[in-house]
Amino acid sequence: MDIWFCGIPGSKWSGIDIHMRHSLPVNRSDESEERLHFHKHNEKGYTFNGHRGSYWGPGQGCGESWTDLAKIGKDNILEEISKEFAGEGIRVIKSHAFARYDNLQFIYDNFKNDYMVLLKRKPLQSFLWWNAIMSFDDDVYPSYNEMYENSTTMKKRLIEEDEYIKQFAEKMKFKWSLYEPKTSFLEIPGFDPEAAEEFTKNHDDVYITVNKIT
Repeated sequence: MDIWFCGIPGSKWSGIDIHMRHSLPVNRSDESEERLHFHKHNEKGYTFNGHRGSYWGPGQGCGESWTDLAKIGKDNILEEISKEFAGEGIRVIKSHAFARYDNLQFIYDNFKNDYMVLLKRKPLQSFLWWNAIMSFDDDVYPSYNEMYENSTTMKKRLIEEDEYIKQFAEKMKFKWSLYEPKTSFLEIPGFDPEAAEEFTKNHDDVYITVNKIT
């Protein structure tokens, strides 16, 4: 079982990804020293800060060709994913590229019995947060240069991507709720409520929808 995870840059999705990695039986074999980055405004070493594991999409290290998923095909996508993970556990496949073309629909049509997790947060707030903790510097992981180019392009992209996520969720009749680490993933098999008790970070403007792909 995989989790297909999408949010715009600055939506605090990386923190929520870390929450999933601690409260669900997630396959963490995609984590390495090269795939680790601490936010510049948080204390280095803080357990729940920064980026972990594989990020998918052009320039992000994995899924370099992941633009229009329908042109890549299900089998090629699964083959790429299998190269980044070993062993058992839920694989979290996270990508901003899912919010482009009609990629969320492709995922929903082709990966039955997996889960889709989507986030929404206002694009301006997301951009301001991303700009405070990240940059287009070469040493930042993952790199945002290819997908977003610069701050001006990023602002425009975030509005477009946020709108696509919301339109798709509305079409699918997904229900949004305020993100709550102790309850948001209850329906995903293996959720550990005791592990979720560790998370106290404030996500009072982040909304989430969690849905099994049927």
